[in-house]
Amino acid sequence: NVLTGFALVSSTGGPLEPAQSVTFDVSFASGVADLFAAQPTVALAGNVGNLTLQLAANRYGTANYTVVARDSLGTENGGTDTSGAVNITIDVVFVNQPPVFDLANTSLFEHEGASGVVAGFATNISMGPAGSNEAGQNVSFEVESGVYGSWFVSGPAVDGESGDLSYELAPFVNGVADLRVRAVDDGGGMNASEWVSFSLTVLPVNDAPSFELSGNVTVFENEGLESAEGGVFVDGFALSIGAGASGDTLGTESEQRMTFDVVFESGDSFIVSEAPFVNVSDGRLLLRVARNRFGAATFMV
Repeated sequence: NVLTGFALVSSTGGPLEPAQSVTFDVSFASGVADLFAAQPTVALAGNVGNLTLQLAANRYGTANYTVVARDSLGTENGGTDTSGAVNITIDVVFVNQPPVFDLANTSLFEHEGASGVVAGFATNISMGPAGSNEAGQNVSFEVESGVYGSWFVSGPAVDGESGDLSYELAPFVNGVADLRVRAVDDGGGMNASEWVSFSLTVLPVNDAPSFELSGNVTVFENEGLESAEGGVFVDGFALSIGAGASGDTLGTESEQRMTFDVVFESGDSFIVSEAPFVNVSDGRLLLRVARNRFGAATFMV
């Protein structure tokens, strides 16, 4: 920063003195000593002195300096080569700097439908860059989910003090979610850091297939034995058949193959000539009864 016209040299000395040059001495007097990366200077251009200030990064406060003009003829024979000192005060006004942080890991993994806490996800959390002296500010985090917002029941959220990342994933959603996070302080102005990207890979978890049964089945002795199929078909025996959980409205496991197991549990197992069969595609039950047998049996499906 250069402040032109800071000093005006009205005279280089007495009226009969030979030609001489003038320089300026700038000395620190009091206040905050480390406001500047280099000592302030005043350079003469013609009869105008321009003040140059090279600010130190992230520093603010007040410093007092003295400015003295010095000519080039020296002090021989009891002469005087310096002017009287002029006191100046320089105020460097506080400007809020954005908070800073690091991410311990930018590639996370979790299982679908899980709740998780990643301890210390954000590290080296500071109200501002090193040397910024912004103590007393509070830091919070903003996490942007974008198009992946529906993947979460709650969160993702990062705690401003611990840096822990927490979330609860929605069921039946898997893949790679591209997310980003930034830190924000309460100092106003430039109070938000740059966005930092990270990914959360949600691994699929196989869910048990689901279905419903229409109810118990009653047939007559020898029913269906003379038919081409040699048995009795019960339409709509198994309903709402799905390869995944009943709440999987997205059908994330619809490409899986399914079969039904029908296992005898109790009663008279000899009333059927073979284990009942349930067709996955339409839920139809095929029941082949044993000839001249009657009674009751319970099966598990």
